[in-house]
Amino acid sequence: MFKPAKNQLRQSIKERFASRRQKKKMQERKDFQQERERFEAQKPENQRQQDLYDREKMEQNIASATKARQNARMQGREYGRDVLNQQVQGLDPETRKALQYEAQRNIQRNAETANRELLGNQARRGIVGRGGIGYHQQKDLQRRAQEAQAGVERDLTKLDKDMQMKKLASLFAIESGEAGQHQLDRQIAQDELNLEKERRRQREFEDKFYQQFSRV
Repeated sequence: MFKPAKNQLRQSIKERFASRRQKKKMQERKDFQQERERFEAQKPENQRQQDLYDREKMEQNIASATKARQNARMQGREYGRDVLNQQVQGLDPETRKALQYEAQRNIQRNAETANRELLGNQARRGIVGRGGIGYHQQKDLQRRAQEAQAGVERDLTKLDKDMQMKKLASLFAIESGEAGQHQLDRQIAQDELNLEKERRRQREFEDKFYQQFSRV
């Protein structure tokens, strides 16, 4: 006699819970979409702030380089006579070594993480063995990691050569006019800013590298 009523009550409760879950999911999707739109809207402002920071940083570097040059002007005259007999280096060896080590370590760590996730995905899909699609996926992962490492070497070598040429030009211009020397100060300051941007670019590249293979 009471069974139909109980069944109806249970069904009603289930429907209410299902309705609540559905509403919650819809609200979560709506919140996510709003957050995404807000993030996209903030991109221009974030870029403007980054550009402003870069300009201020460069001006600070220029002022610092100019002050250091003026303090060393007298010693620089004698030093400039021996410039042709000197070997000028670009990046400081310790700085280059630290940049190289950090980049290679992060790339290797991300590659290992991506490889573990790839093997897990292959296992779940029933892809086993060293042949076929599983093998080619792993080889592709290794190739991309090697390309990332080679890219780091190329970027550091180019940055090293650029800074070497700018420093050599600065040495030759030690006794030149203030206007010309100020321009070299600006170039050296720009190189230092490029070095900071290179660190940031490497971090962005490593994040992109990991995100790409985390979806394999």
